[in-house]
Amino acid sequence: MVVRLMNDYGCDVPLWGATPEELGLSDAVVEELRAWQRFFEERCHWEHGWRGAGDAESHASEGRRLRRWVQAEARVPVELDL
Repeated sequence: MVVRLMNDYGCDVPLWGATPEELGLSDAVVEELRAWQRFFEERCHWEHGWRGAGDAESHASEGRRLRRWVQAEARVPVELDL
């Protein structure tokens, strides 16, 4: 199984391929994933892109951190799609 970490408008937890429950993720990582999703929805317009100059890099950096965390807890490969 490979899990994808990817934002999409309107999703709660940006994981694809398995639920947090199926992966046995801690509440802490799930809340961080939700915060990452909220940042995406608040700062990235679907047509115009990122609102601020540093938003894309901040989002990518946080995504890389979360990918490592999810992968460590779930013990499955996790792909990050930015």
